[in-house]
Amino acid sequence: MRRHPTKGRCVVGGCASGRWAFVALLAGGLAAFSAPAAASDDSLAVLGVESIEVGDTLANQVTEALRRRASELQGVRLVPGKDFVELKMVFGCDGEAPACLAQAGRTLGADRLLYGSLKKAEGGKSVVVSLKLLDVRELAIVKQVQETVPRKSLTPAALGATATRWLGQLVVPPQLGSIGVQTAPPDAQVSLDGAPVGRTPLKLKDIRPGTHTVGLQLDGHQPANQTVEVRAGSMETVVVKLEREARAEPVKPPRIGALDVDPNPLTQEPPKPRHPGRGAKIAGITLVAGAAVAGAVAIYTWRSYLDLQDSASARLREVAPPSTDMNTVSTWYQGPRCEQPSGVPETALSRTYVANCQSGDKYANATTGLWISAGVLATAGIVSFIVGDRLDAKAAKERRQQSAIKQSLRLVPALSTKGGGLSASFEF
Repeated sequence: MRRHPTKGRCVVGGCASGRWAFVALLAGGLAAFSAPAAASDDSLAVLGVESIEVGDTLANQVTEALRRRASELQGVRLVPGKDFVELKMVFGCDGEAPACLAQAGRTLGADRLLYGSLKKAEGGKSVVVSLKLLDVRELAIVKQVQETVPRKSLTPAALGATATRWLGQLVVPPQLGSIGVQTAPPDAQVSLDGAPVGRTPLKLKDIRPGTHTVGLQLDGHQPANQTVEVRAGSMETVVVKLEREARAEPVKPPRIGALDVDPNPLTQEPPKPRHPGRGAKIAGITLVAGAAVAGAVAIYTWRSYLDLQDSASARLREVAPPSTDMNTVSTWYQGPRCEQPSGVPETALSRTYVANCQSGDKYANATTGLWISAGVLATAGIVSFIVGDRLDAKAAKERRQQSAIKQSLRLVPALSTKGGGLSASFEF
Protein backbone atom coordinates (compact mmCIF):
# COMPACT_ATOMS: atom_id res chain seq x y z
CA MET A 1 0.00 0.00 0.00
CA ARG A 2 1.21 3.59 -0.73
CA ARG A 3 0.02 6.85 0.86
CA HIS A 4 -0.26 10.00 -1.24
CA PRO A 5 1.49 13.01 0.34
CA THR A 6 -1.43 15.41 -0.22
CA LYS A 7 -4.06 13.45 1.69
CA GLY A 8 -4.12 10.56 4.12
CA ARG A 9 -5.68 8.02 1.76
CA CYS A 10 -4.23 4.85 0.23
CA VAL A 11 -3.72 4.01 -3.40
CA VAL A 12 -3.50 0.35 -4.35
CA GLY A 13 -0.31 -0.58 -6.18
CA GLY A 14 2.93 1.14 -7.05
CA CYS A 15 3.68 4.24 -9.07
CA ALA A 16 6.64 3.05 -11.17
CA SER A 17 4.47 2.48 -14.26
CA GLY A 18 3.73 6.25 -14.54
CA ARG A 19 7.43 7.16 -14.47
CA TRP A 20 8.37 4.49 -17.06
CA ALA A 21 5.50 5.69 -19.27
CA PHE A 22 6.95 9.22 -19.25
CA VAL A 23 10.45 7.89 -20.12
CA ALA A 24 9.03 5.81 -22.99
CA LEU A 25 7.03 8.75 -24.31
CA LEU A 26 10.07 11.06 -24.19
CA ALA A 27 12.22 8.50 -26.01
CA GLY A 28 9.54 7.99 -28.65
CA GLY A 29 9.22 11.77 -29.16
CA LEU A 30 12.98 12.18 -29.64
CA ALA A 31 13.05 9.30 -32.10
CA ALA A 32 10.22 10.85 -34.05
CA PHE A 33 12.07 14.19 -34.33
CA SER A 34 15.31 12.52 -35.42
CA ALA A 35 13.70 10.32 -38.09
CA PRO A 36 13.81 11.71 -41.65
CA ALA A 37 10.40 12.78 -42.93
CA ALA A 38 9.11 12.69 -46.49
CA ALA A 39 8.43 16.26 -47.47
CA SER A 40 5.44 15.37 -49.62
CA ASP A 41 3.60 13.25 -47.03
CA ASP A 42 1.31 14.41 -44.24
CA SER A 43 2.45 12.72 -41.00
CA LEU A 44 -0.24 11.06 -38.86
CA ALA A 45 -0.07 9.50 -35.37
CA VAL A 46 -2.83 7.11 -34.28
CA LEU A 47 -3.09 7.14 -30.48
CA GLY A 48 -4.30 4.17 -28.50
CA VAL A 49 -8.11 4.22 -28.34
CA GLU A 50 -9.41 4.79 -24.80
CA SER A 51 -11.56 2.01 -23.32
CA ILE A 52 -14.60 3.02 -21.26
CA GLU A 53 -16.23 -0.09 -19.76
CA VAL A 54 -15.70 -2.18 -22.92
CA GLY A 55 -12.42 -3.91 -22.10
CA ASP A 56 -8.86 -3.21 -23.16
CA THR A 57 -8.79 -6.12 -25.62
CA LEU A 58 -11.41 -4.59 -27.92
CA ALA A 59 -9.81 -1.13 -27.67
CA ASN A 60 -6.41 -2.60 -28.62
CA GLN A 61 -7.93 -4.43 -31.60
CA VAL A 62 -9.57 -1.23 -32.90
CA THR A 63 -6.30 0.70 -32.42
CA GLU A 64 -4.27 -1.85 -34.36
CA ALA A 65 -6.85 -1.96 -37.16
CA LEU A 66 -6.74 1.84 -37.52
CA ARG A 67 -2.94 1.91 -37.55
CA ARG A 68 -2.71 -0.93 -40.06
CA ARG A 69 -5.17 0.69 -42.48
CA ALA A 70 -3.63 4.18 -42.01
CA SER A 71 -0.22 2.85 -43.02
CA GLU A 72 -1.72 1.84 -46.39
CA LEU A 73 -3.07 5.32 -47.25
CA GLN A 74 -1.42 7.20 -50.08
CA GLY A 75 0.02 10.61 -49.18
CA VAL A 76 -0.01 9.82 -45.42
CA ARG A 77 3.09 8.98 -43.42
CA LEU A 78 2.27 7.07 -40.23
CA VAL A 79 4.46 7.86 -37.20
CA PRO A 80 4.49 5.78 -34.00
CA GLY A 81 1.60 6.65 -31.67
CA LYS A 82 1.22 6.41 -27.90
CA ASP A 83 -1.52 5.55 -25.43
CA PHE A 84 -4.07 8.39 -25.34
CA VAL A 85 -4.61 8.36 -21.56
CA GLU A 86 -0.89 8.32 -20.75
CA LEU A 87 -0.23 11.11 -23.28
CA LYS A 88 -2.78 13.38 -21.58
CA MET A 89 -1.32 12.61 -18.17
CA VAL A 90 2.30 13.26 -19.17
CA PHE A 91 1.52 16.62 -20.76
CA GLY A 92 -1.05 17.59 -18.13
CA CYS A 93 -3.85 17.97 -20.70
CA ASP A 94 -7.17 18.99 -19.15
CA GLY A 95 -9.66 16.80 -21.00
CA GLU A 96 -8.97 17.07 -24.73
CA ALA A 97 -7.71 20.66 -24.99
CA PRO A 98 -6.46 21.04 -28.62
CA ALA A 99 -3.51 23.27 -27.66
CA CYS A 100 -2.19 20.73 -25.15
CA LEU A 101 -2.72 17.73 -27.46
CA ALA A 102 -1.05 19.66 -30.29
CA GLN A 103 2.04 20.05 -28.10
CA ALA A 104 2.06 16.27 -27.60
CA GLY A 105 1.63 15.79 -31.37
CA ARG A 106 4.67 17.97 -32.11
CA THR A 107 6.68 15.87 -29.66
CA LEU A 108 5.69 12.77 -31.62
CA GLY A 109 6.64 14.49 -34.90
CA ALA A 110 3.06 14.31 -36.26
CA ASP A 111 1.13 16.86 -38.32
CA ARG A 112 -2.19 15.30 -37.29
CA LEU A 113 -3.41 13.18 -34.36
CA LEU A 114 -6.14 10.55 -34.56
CA TYR A 115 -7.59 9.55 -31.19
CA GLY A 116 -10.89 8.53 -29.62
CA SER A 117 -12.71 6.21 -27.27
CA LEU A 118 -14.96 3.15 -27.08
CA LYS A 119 -17.84 3.39 -24.62
CA LYS A 120 -20.42 0.78 -23.70
CA ALA A 121 -23.84 1.79 -25.01
CA GLU A 122 -27.03 1.39 -23.03
CA GLY A 123 -27.96 -2.26 -22.88
CA GLY A 124 -24.39 -3.47 -23.32
CA LYS A 125 -24.90 -4.98 -26.79
CA SER A 126 -23.50 -1.99 -28.69
CA VAL A 127 -20.46 0.25 -28.46
CA VAL A 128 -20.33 4.03 -29.00
CA VAL A 129 -17.30 4.76 -31.19
CA SER A 130 -15.97 8.34 -31.02
CA LEU A 131 -12.95 9.29 -33.19
CA LYS A 132 -11.41 12.75 -33.72
CA LEU A 133 -8.74 14.14 -36.03
CA LEU A 134 -6.64 17.03 -34.62
CA ASP A 135 -4.57 19.26 -36.89
CA VAL A 136 -1.42 19.93 -34.86
CA ARG A 137 -0.48 23.00 -36.93
CA GLU A 138 -3.94 24.60 -36.71
CA LEU A 139 -4.56 23.62 -33.02
CA ALA A 140 -8.08 22.52 -33.96
CA ILE A 141 -10.20 19.40 -34.44
CA VAL A 142 -10.90 19.29 -38.17
CA LYS A 143 -13.02 16.12 -38.42
CA GLN A 144 -14.74 13.63 -36.14
CA VAL A 145 -16.85 10.47 -36.31
CA GLN A 146 -19.29 9.23 -33.69
CA GLU A 147 -21.56 6.24 -34.20
CA THR A 148 -23.08 3.35 -32.29
CA VAL A 149 -21.87 -0.01 -33.57
CA PRO A 150 -23.14 -3.48 -32.56
CA ARG A 151 -20.46 -5.28 -30.59
CA LYS A 152 -20.67 -8.30 -32.89
CA SER A 153 -19.61 -6.18 -35.87
CA LEU A 154 -16.31 -5.32 -34.16
CA THR A 155 -14.83 -8.77 -34.60
CA PRO A 156 -11.22 -9.04 -35.85
CA ALA A 157 -12.47 -10.22 -39.24
CA ALA A 158 -14.77 -7.22 -39.74
CA LEU A 159 -12.58 -4.55 -38.15
CA GLY A 160 -10.44 -4.06 -41.26
CA ALA A 161 -13.31 -2.87 -43.45
CA THR A 162 -14.77 -0.80 -40.61
CA ALA A 163 -11.45 0.92 -39.93
CA THR A 164 -11.07 1.71 -43.65
CA ARG A 165 -14.51 3.33 -43.65
CA TRP A 166 -13.67 5.47 -40.60
CA LEU A 167 -10.35 6.58 -42.08
CA GLY A 168 -12.14 7.51 -45.30
CA GLN A 169 -14.32 9.92 -43.31
CA LEU A 170 -11.47 11.33 -41.21
CA VAL A 171 -8.09 11.16 -42.93
CA VAL A 172 -8.16 12.54 -46.47
CA PRO A 173 -4.75 13.39 -48.02
CA PRO A 174 -4.73 17.19 -48.45
CA GLN A 175 -4.86 18.49 -52.00
CA LEU A 176 -4.21 22.16 -51.18
CA GLY A 177 -1.38 23.98 -49.44
CA SER A 178 -0.94 26.98 -47.18
CA ILE A 179 1.38 29.97 -46.74
CA GLY A 180 2.55 31.55 -43.48
CA VAL A 181 3.74 35.17 -43.75
CA GLN A 182 5.74 37.00 -41.08
CA THR A 183 7.50 40.37 -41.25
CA ALA A 184 9.75 42.47 -39.06
CA PRO A 185 8.23 44.82 -38.09
CA PRO A 186 4.74 43.23 -38.18
CA ASP A 187 1.38 44.65 -39.37
CA ALA A 188 2.45 44.87 -43.02
CA GLN A 189 -0.23 44.73 -45.73
CA VAL A 190 -0.08 41.37 -47.57
CA SER A 191 -1.24 40.73 -51.13
CA LEU A 192 -1.35 37.35 -52.86
CA ASP A 193 -0.97 37.52 -56.64
CA GLY A 194 -1.93 41.21 -56.48
CA ALA A 195 -5.05 40.80 -54.29
CA PRO A 196 -4.95 42.10 -50.67
CA VAL A 197 -5.47 39.30 -48.13
CA GLY A 198 -4.66 40.80 -44.70
CA ARG A 199 -1.82 41.94 -42.42
CA THR A 200 1.11 40.12 -40.88
CA PRO A 201 1.48 37.82 -39.11
CA LEU A 202 -0.86 35.93 -41.43
CA LYS A 203 -1.64 32.33 -42.34
CA LEU A 204 -3.23 31.71 -45.75
CA LYS A 205 -5.10 28.40 -46.08
CA ASP A 206 -6.44 26.38 -49.03
CA ILE A 207 -3.95 27.72 -51.59
CA ARG A 208 -3.80 25.85 -54.89
CA PRO A 209 -0.39 24.26 -55.63
CA GLY A 210 1.90 26.24 -57.92
CA THR A 211 3.85 29.48 -58.04
CA HIS A 212 2.42 32.51 -56.21
CA THR A 213 3.67 36.05 -55.53
CA VAL A 214 3.44 37.51 -52.02
CA GLY A 215 3.60 41.32 -51.83
CA LEU A 216 4.33 43.28 -48.64
CA GLN A 217 3.81 46.98 -47.90
CA LEU A 218 4.25 48.99 -44.68
CA ASP A 219 4.31 52.76 -44.17
CA GLY A 220 7.83 54.11 -43.80
CA HIS A 221 9.38 50.94 -45.28
CA GLN A 222 10.36 49.79 -48.73
CA PRO A 223 7.84 47.42 -50.40
CA ALA A 224 8.91 43.81 -50.95
CA ASN A 225 7.81 40.93 -53.20
CA GLN A 226 8.64 37.25 -52.84
CA THR A 227 7.83 34.25 -55.05
CA VAL A 228 6.58 31.10 -53.28
CA GLU A 229 6.20 27.58 -54.66
CA VAL A 230 3.21 25.97 -52.89
CA ARG A 231 2.97 22.17 -52.71
CA ALA A 232 -0.09 20.08 -51.91
CA GLY A 233 -0.39 19.27 -48.24
CA SER A 234 2.48 21.49 -47.10
CA MET A 235 2.90 24.93 -45.55
CA GLU A 236 5.41 27.36 -47.03
CA THR A 237 6.80 30.06 -44.72
CA VAL A 238 7.69 33.57 -45.85
CA VAL A 239 9.79 35.64 -43.43
CA VAL A 240 10.84 39.13 -44.59
CA LYS A 241 12.67 41.95 -42.81
CA LEU A 242 11.36 45.20 -44.28
CA GLU A 243 13.96 47.92 -44.88
CA ARG A 244 13.20 51.49 -43.84
CA GLU A 245 12.89 54.17 -46.50
CA ALA A 246 15.84 56.55 -46.84
CA ARG A 247 15.28 59.84 -44.98
CA ALA A 248 17.17 63.15 -45.06
CA GLU A 249 19.51 63.65 -42.12
CA PRO A 250 18.26 66.33 -39.69
CA VAL A 251 20.15 69.64 -39.74
CA LYS A 252 22.37 69.95 -36.69
CA PRO A 253 22.34 73.27 -34.79
CA PRO A 254 25.35 75.56 -35.31
CA ARG A 255 28.20 75.39 -32.84
CA ILE A 256 29.73 78.43 -31.10
CA GLY A 257 33.07 77.52 -29.70
CA ALA A 258 32.67 74.25 -27.86
CA LEU A 259 28.98 74.77 -26.99
CA ASP A 260 25.89 73.54 -28.86
CA VAL A 261 23.41 76.33 -29.57
CA ASP A 262 19.77 75.24 -29.12
CA PRO A 263 17.54 77.24 -31.52
CA ASN A 264 14.46 76.38 -29.47
CA PRO A 265 15.36 75.26 -25.96
CA LEU A 266 11.73 75.06 -24.85
CA THR A 267 11.07 72.08 -27.16
CA GLN A 268 13.59 69.82 -25.49
CA GLU A 269 12.10 66.97 -23.48
CA PRO A 270 13.66 65.70 -20.28
CA PRO A 271 15.23 62.26 -20.53
CA LYS A 272 12.86 59.39 -19.84
CA PRO A 273 13.46 57.55 -16.58
CA ARG A 274 15.05 54.13 -16.85
CA HIS A 275 13.41 51.04 -15.38
CA PRO A 276 16.15 48.39 -15.20
CA GLY A 277 14.01 46.12 -13.05
CA ARG A 278 11.01 45.97 -15.38
CA GLY A 279 12.17 42.78 -17.10
CA ALA A 280 12.72 40.99 -13.81
CA LYS A 281 9.28 42.07 -12.56
CA ILE A 282 7.58 40.83 -15.73
CA ALA A 283 9.44 37.53 -15.42
CA GLY A 284 8.37 37.25 -11.79
CA ILE A 285 4.70 37.84 -12.61
CA THR A 286 4.89 35.29 -15.42
CA LEU A 287 6.44 32.66 -13.15
CA VAL A 288 3.81 33.20 -10.44
CA ALA A 289 1.08 32.88 -13.08
CA GLY A 290 2.66 29.62 -14.23
CA ALA A 291 2.67 28.40 -10.64
CA ALA A 292 -1.05 29.19 -10.37
CA VAL A 293 -1.77 27.22 -13.55
CA ALA A 294 0.29 24.26 -12.33
CA GLY A 295 -1.55 24.34 -9.00
CA ALA A 296 -4.94 24.38 -10.74
CA VAL A 297 -3.99 21.39 -12.86
CA ALA A 298 -2.65 19.61 -9.77
CA ILE A 299 -6.03 20.07 -8.04
CA TYR A 300 -7.76 18.56 -11.07
CA THR A 301 -5.44 15.52 -11.20
CA TRP A 302 -5.73 15.08 -7.43
CA ARG A 303 -9.53 14.99 -7.59
CA SER A 304 -9.38 12.54 -10.49
CA TYR A 305 -7.02 10.39 -8.46
CA LEU A 306 -9.45 10.37 -5.50
CA ASP A 307 -12.39 9.38 -7.72
CA LEU A 308 -10.43 6.55 -9.33
CA GLN A 309 -9.19 5.36 -5.94
CA ASP A 310 -12.71 5.27 -4.50
CA SER A 311 -13.92 3.36 -7.55
CA ALA A 312 -11.03 0.89 -7.29
CA SER A 313 -11.72 0.31 -3.59
CA ALA A 314 -15.42 -0.28 -4.30
CA ARG A 315 -14.63 -2.81 -7.05
CA LEU A 316 -12.13 -4.55 -4.77
CA ARG A 317 -14.80 -5.01 -2.11
CA GLU A 318 -17.21 -6.42 -4.72
CA VAL A 319 -14.76 -9.02 -6.04
CA ALA A 320 -13.55 -10.07 -2.57
CA PRO A 321 -14.46 -13.70 -1.71
CA PRO A 322 -17.10 -13.99 1.02
CA SER A 323 -15.62 -15.05 4.31
CA THR A 324 -16.43 -14.73 7.98
CA ASP A 325 -12.85 -15.38 9.02
CA MET A 326 -11.38 -11.99 10.04
CA ASN A 327 -7.82 -13.22 9.40
CA THR A 328 -8.75 -14.13 5.81
CA VAL A 329 -10.44 -10.75 5.23
CA SER A 330 -7.47 -8.87 6.71
CA THR A 331 -5.02 -10.79 4.52
CA TRP A 332 -7.15 -10.06 1.40
CA TYR A 333 -7.17 -6.27 1.87
CA GLN A 334 -3.49 -6.04 2.92
CA GLY A 335 -2.08 -7.76 -0.16
CA PRO A 336 -3.83 -6.51 -3.34
CA ARG A 337 -1.98 -4.71 -6.13
CA CYS A 338 -3.04 -3.15 -9.42
CA GLU A 339 -3.44 -6.54 -11.07
CA GLN A 340 -6.00 -9.33 -11.32
CA PRO A 341 -6.55 -10.58 -7.72
CA SER A 342 -5.34 -14.14 -7.24
CA GLY A 343 -7.99 -16.72 -6.66
CA VAL A 344 -10.72 -14.61 -8.26
CA PRO A 345 -12.02 -15.26 -11.80
CA GLU A 346 -11.54 -12.36 -14.25
CA THR A 347 -14.80 -10.41 -14.62
CA ALA A 348 -15.86 -6.94 -15.71
CA LEU A 349 -15.66 -5.81 -12.07
CA SER A 350 -12.10 -7.09 -11.62
CA ARG A 351 -10.98 -5.53 -14.90
CA THR A 352 -12.54 -2.22 -13.87
CA TYR A 353 -10.73 -2.46 -10.53
CA VAL A 354 -7.34 -3.00 -12.25
CA ALA A 355 -7.92 -0.15 -14.74
CA ASN A 356 -9.04 2.33 -12.08
CA CYS A 357 -6.21 1.33 -9.76
CA GLN A 358 -3.54 1.83 -12.45
CA SER A 359 -5.06 5.15 -13.59
CA GLY A 360 -5.20 6.33 -9.98
CA ASP A 361 -1.45 5.66 -9.62
CA LYS A 362 -0.73 7.72 -12.73
CA TYR A 363 -2.83 10.67 -11.56
CA ALA A 364 -1.15 10.51 -8.13
CA ASN A 365 2.31 10.75 -9.73
CA ALA A 366 1.16 13.64 -11.93
CA THR A 367 -0.26 15.49 -8.91
CA THR A 368 3.01 15.20 -6.99
CA GLY A 369 5.03 16.54 -9.93
CA LEU A 370 2.65 19.42 -10.49
CA TRP A 371 2.75 20.52 -6.84
CA ILE A 372 6.56 20.51 -6.92
CA SER A 373 6.57 22.52 -10.17
CA ALA A 374 4.11 25.04 -8.75
CA GLY A 375 6.27 25.58 -5.67
CA VAL A 376 9.46 26.06 -7.71
CA LEU A 377 7.76 28.50 -10.10
CA ALA A 378 6.20 30.53 -7.28
CA THR A 379 9.51 30.80 -5.43
CA ALA A 380 11.41 31.84 -8.56
CA GLY A 381 8.71 34.39 -9.42
CA ILE A 382 8.80 36.04 -5.99
CA VAL A 383 12.61 36.23 -6.02
CA SER A 384 12.62 37.70 -9.55
CA PHE A 385 10.04 40.35 -8.60
CA ILE A 386 12.03 41.37 -5.51
CA VAL A 387 15.22 41.69 -7.60
CA GLY A 388 13.40 43.88 -10.15
CA ASP A 389 11.99 46.10 -7.40
CA ARG A 390 15.47 46.58 -5.90
CA LEU A 391 16.91 47.53 -9.33
CA ASP A 392 14.15 50.11 -9.91
CA ALA A 393 14.68 51.60 -6.46
CA LYS A 394 18.42 51.91 -7.09
CA ALA A 395 17.85 53.63 -10.47
CA ALA A 396 15.36 56.09 -8.90
CA LYS A 397 17.88 57.01 -6.21
CA GLU A 398 20.55 57.68 -8.84
CA ARG A 399 18.16 59.94 -10.78
CA ARG A 400 17.41 61.99 -7.68
CA GLN A 401 21.11 62.46 -6.99
CA GLN A 402 21.83 63.53 -10.57
CA SER A 403 18.93 66.01 -10.71
CA ALA A 404 20.16 67.70 -7.50
CA ILE A 405 23.53 68.60 -9.08
CA LYS A 406 22.51 69.05 -12.72
CA GLN A 407 23.63 72.31 -14.32
CA SER A 408 23.34 73.51 -17.91
CA LEU A 409 24.35 76.49 -20.00
CA ARG A 410 22.22 77.41 -23.02
CA LEU A 411 23.09 79.97 -25.69
CA VAL A 412 20.28 81.22 -27.99
CA PRO A 413 20.97 83.56 -30.97
CA ALA A 414 18.82 86.73 -31.24
CA LEU A 415 18.60 88.27 -34.73
CA SER A 416 16.78 91.38 -36.00
CA THR A 417 16.93 93.95 -38.87
CA LYS A 418 19.06 96.23 -36.72
CA GLY A 419 21.64 93.66 -35.69
CA GLY A 420 22.17 90.47 -33.76
CA GLY A 421 23.14 89.15 -30.40
CA LEU A 422 23.43 86.11 -28.17
CA SER A 423 21.21 85.23 -25.18
CA ALA A 424 22.71 83.05 -22.47
CA SER A 425 20.89 81.19 -19.67
CA PHE A 426 22.33 79.16 -16.82
CA GLU A 427 20.17 76.54 -15.05
CA PHE A 428 20.96 74.60 -11.90
